[in-house]
Amino acid sequence: TPVGVAPDLAAQGAALIADDVEGLSRAVKSLLDDPALRSKVSEAGARAAKNYAWTQVANEHLALYEEVARK
Repeated sequence: TPVGVAPDLAAQGAALIADDVEGLSRAVKSLLDDPALRSKVSEAGARAAKNYAWTQVANEHLALYEEVARK
């Protein structure tokens, strides 16, 4: 089961399998060995995190509540 990533990052192949120790080890080693990959993953994570900022989440919930209230 993929865990630990947002769906948009998982779509880019960033998902880790919970019981795949070797896969996790390879992924960590890749990040340690490749500064460009490390930077790319870091930047993607920062971009994805903006989608989960509390103000963004609150605004999305408020919009949903307003839509439901209109029905």
